[in-house]
Amino acid sequence: MAFSQSSSVRDYTVSKLARNSFGAAFTVVLSLIFVGLLLSNPPSTIGQDVVKDVILFHLAVLPWIAVHESVHMLTGVLFGAYTVSDVRLSFNHTTWAPSINIGVPITLRVYRHILLAPLALSIPLAIGLIAVIPTLFTTFFAVFIIASCSTDLLVLHKIRSIPGKLYVVDHPVLPGVTLLDMYSPDADDAGDAASCSLATDHRPPVPGSRRTSCHE
Repeated sequence: MAFSQSSSVRDYTVSKLARNSFGAAFTVVLSLIFVGLLLSNPPSTIGQDVVKDVILFHLAVLPWIAVHESVHMLTGVLFGAYTVSDVRLSFNHTTWAPSINIGVPITLRVYRHILLAPLALSIPLAIGLIAVIPTLFTTFFAVFIIASCSTDLLVLHKIRSIPGKLYVVDHPVLPGVTLLDMYSPDADDAGDAASCSLATDHRPPVPGSRRTSCHE
């Protein structure tokens, strides 16, 4: 599906300050929860092989980031929103981590599923690891895999009030999306009217651009 910059309506992105502040607070809360779960185990299971646990944690970080991003990508593929060839893998210098960028417009309904997919995997995995293997490694890892979803949660909060039938594309630099002045072909009249009001109220029309909306 082709689109141009003139069809964009508004960016919904997360700043570095917001990411760092929320990420740090989220990590502290998760650490208190999972350390508490670890300490609830018999003392003999705590503090053994500390060096080994720390090494294992650092070795597991990059593979998990790859899993996290792959879950994002495959969720959209399973929904039929795009193909693997539409996804670009890059190193994001604002987050200092590998990330994917979806190169085609998709509906916000699907995008929300894509954002939540890694969290839906991380929570049961983290709880299961702590329950079955209560070590420092599993505690650190449990905190990390859930905390790595903090930016996804911030983006989800940013787009919480936008109708699911509107189209978005990944922002090219910052975590978040660009809302497009495009509408789902199966949207009903009421949905189109609400979408039209939302899209046009945020930003004046770009001079010389052609809107594909109810204003035509």
